[in-house]
Amino acid sequence: CKSNCELQACGDGDKASDEGCDAGGDNADGGATGSCRANCLVQVCGDGDEATDEECDGGAANADGGATGSCRPGCVLQTCGDGDQASDEGCDDGNLVDGDGCDSSCVVEFCGDGTTNNNDEECDAAGDNGNGGATGSCKANCAVQVCGDGDQASDEGCDNAGDNADGGATGSCKSNCELQACGDGDQASDEGCDDGNVVNGDG
Repeated sequence: CKSNCELQACGDGDKASDEGCDAGGDNADGGATGSCRANCLVQVCGDGDEATDEECDGGAANADGGATGSCRPGCVLQTCGDGDQASDEGCDDGNLVDGDGCDSSCVVEFCGDGTTNNNDEECDAAGDNGNGGATGSCKANCAVQVCGDGDQASDEGCDNAGDNADGGATGSCKSNCELQACGDGDQASDEGCDDGNVVNGDG
């Protein structure tokens, strides 16, 4: 019983010992965090009543790692790019940037997806990736087709990787991925000379 002989009640504006607050007629659900709810409890994250400065409030169900759109412990929505991997995300690195291993849709990047992953890919042409294309094209392993990689490009005469060398026998593979031949200006090990042409009578 209060000093005015009225019963202590939630909403009377007089905070009882078992009330978290009492703002009288201003008590209301859905106010800002820290305001007084209709039940005379302070509005807090996790009480199940979404405050005006909360994105969500699932009460005891607030948790990290739920599905996208679920409510996290800080009363913020689970979203791609928040750094907390949702149950329906393949990854979440805390940003919405493509090319860093986890794309802007929170899908793990892989060779062949059409996005060059800067972590371990030189290129990615998606369905056009393939071995044996022209120099500079994208190979099946997302590496650029170059002379010396051991995969003969369509514009190379040969490619023996680390065995490419100038001055080998005729028919061997030179450092520029062309076949060693008489008249190429590079004297092969089985040639007596090579002046860069196949003209007789010039020495």
